[in-house]
Amino acid sequence: MMTAPKTIDELFSRFGKIARFAEEVGCGYEAARQMKRRRRITPKYWTIVVDACERRQIAGVDLEWLARRHSVLVPPNCFSGASSRPETSPLTT
Repeated sequence: MMTAPKTIDELFSRFGKIARFAEEVGCGYEAARQMKRRRRITPKYWTIVVDACERRQIAGVDLEWLARRHSVLVPPNCFSGASSRPETSPLTT
């Protein structure tokens, strides 16, 4: 088995071409290209990606691996005018 990829970019490189990733995952080429560009796999494809990695003997790619690479830490107050305090957030009712 291959060693686990460290990044989404490295995962894509294991498939060779974006078109091959798209074919094996069952999404369109543009969807796969956007996932690569964003460095995130759309959650609805996670189980299929895990299965494809198992078939390709790419170790270490499971739902947890994908979830860790999907989450993003957003710094507090990164949006103009938004507060990081929940009680003053425009999203609370």
